[in-house]
Amino acid sequence: MAMTLTPERQRMLDGEKGKTLAKVMKTDLKRRTPAGLHDLTPEAYAQKRGIERKIEKIFEGYGYRFISSPTLEYRAVFEGKGGLPTARMYGFPDQNGDMLALRPDMTPAAARIAATHPRLGLGEKPLRLCYIEKAFRNQEYLQGKDGEFTQAGAELYGVCSPDADAEMVALAVESLKTAGLRGFRVDIGQVDFLRGVLEGSGLDDACRRAVARLMLSHDYVGVEHLIEASGETVTESARVILSDLTRWIGGADVLKQAEAFASHPLSVAALRHLEEVYELLNHKNLNDYVLFDLSMTGHFDYYTGIVFRGYASGAGYAVVDGGRYDNLLAAFGKASPAVGFGIRLEGLMDALNGGGRLC
Repeated sequence: MAMTLTPERQRMLDGEKGKTLAKVMKTDLKRRTPAGLHDLTPEAYAQKRGIERKIEKIFEGYGYRFISSPTLEYRAVFEGKGGLPTARMYGFPDQNGDMLALRPDMTPAAARIAATHPRLGLGEKPLRLCYIEKAFRNQEYLQGKDGEFTQAGAELYGVCSPDADAEMVALAVESLKTAGLRGFRVDIGQVDFLRGVLEGSGLDDACRRAVARLMLSHDYVGVEHLIEASGETVTESARVILSDLTRWIGGADVLKQAEAFASHPLSVAALRHLEEVYELLNHKNLNDYVLFDLSMTGHFDYYTGIVFRGYASGAGYAVVDGGRYDNLLAAFGKASPAVGFGIRLEGLMDALNGGGRLC
């Protein structure tokens, strides 16, 4: 015969179970790493260091010099300079009450170094800097990414040209090849293409901002619905481009097709720029590794021109993020054009291991 528990007794038992479970979980913390963080065993460490050494040689062969920034920086270095919400940063106050952050991205840190160290000669000639550093982002594991990861990146300051942009794409491709990756691609876009389309679309400011937000999240169905709802206010060329953004992904022929519909000067200039970059990559025999994606708006707010991402089977996210960000260094007191990229080494390792991580 089953025993019937009074509500009071049930609450007591539930409380005891909760305390026992909490005690077990607390004890178990000694045996686990925090969510999104991982150990490196000797085999995994050896693979990672081997990849780093190969990439170091490529970076140095292109004339880039290594820098390092503090793991802890003032949070102001990163706030508003990359679209990363403060909630995604690991932050805490120092003894003076100033907010610190574990470095979430090396690009703002490298920009700070370039702009605030006069001996580097920013503005006097092209400045090439590179790094292989840890970065930290809170709750990245919810997206299949690590909360702690390694960025291998390069930044070129003081030059704004198709040659500079092609150099960065080529450096990213050569780095992935040298690391042993095969079957990858780098998608290239230009944020001014869609910026021009929106400016000449006939949409008001609110609608243009709404479309831009939808494009950033790749909600192309939402873009199409908004365009349809806007009716005759949308120009025909903008309607053709925005109503089917996925059609503007492919080889160099996509650039030619887009020229027939691009009327705004920003869009026309963006297409010509991409054509020049493609020709330069073609001369380096790297054109087989690239595709054009004219729907790309840039993952970070600071992108101002070309933007590119590298994808490989086995990695659930882009292993390369890069682009031009000509407005960033002014925030550190010295304006300069800039273009760069970062390789996420953990994603690269996943791709090299066929989607499985060494442990």
